[in-house]
Amino acid sequence: MGENPPRRRLVSGNWKMHHDHLEAIATVQRLLYRLEPKDYEATEVGMHPPFTAIRSVQVLLDQDGPPLRLGAQNCHW
Repeated sequence: MGENPPRRRLVSGNWKMHHDHLEAIATVQRLLYRLEPKDYEATEVGMHPPFTAIRSVQVLLDQDGPPLRLGAQNCHW
């Protein structure tokens, strides 16, 4: 059996229902400004914006191409 590659740390933020789509875009842009290539190599970064902002964040990530994971939240009451 081969050895498994070392696992990277995972940092993921769940925003609950904070931020409208413009605030969500600004939050992602601020995060991207602070992260450096070495950060992505050491850590997998994910974000889970509210459903109302998920498409705006997805478009931003598709345009800029950073290696961030995008996830959704459970909408159950």
